[in-house]
Amino acid sequence: KTKMCLVVLKNTNFTLVPLTGLRKLYVQCMNTVRFSTVPSLSWILIMLSKTNSTHLTTVTFSIAYSDLKQRLNLEGLSVVLSHKRYSALQRVVFEVEARPEQLTGFENQLSTRLSFLVNKGVQIHAHTTSKS
Repeated sequence: KTKMCLVVLKNTNFTLVPLTGLRKLYVQCMNTVRFSTVPSLSWILIMLSKTNSTHLTTVTFSIAYSDLKQRLNLEGLSVVLSHKRYSALQRVVFEVEARPEQLTGFENQLSTRLSFLVNKGVQIHAHTTSKS
């Protein structure tokens, strides 16, 4: 079923054009550890690649640590958000469901894996949310 959802999303004419003044986008990623079969997080890249918002300054992702570390294609995210349609982007924030010690040093890894964005002057920030 996950693949079917991705096919549907790929073939849609999804757009945020009516929201031309959109300045912040919040992406809630469900914790894939809770599923018997691991769903893909490709929908995030697909959605962002179909979005055109030249005023967007901040994208925030709420995501589980394991999904951020292993399942979210950060290099692909970096390429998509480096496109000129995101020319106003200033910050990418990760609200990570994790223990604080899990993120120690991880922000450096994020900056490395999101190098296209960092090279454009986009700030990368990660902080923890309470882990249940």
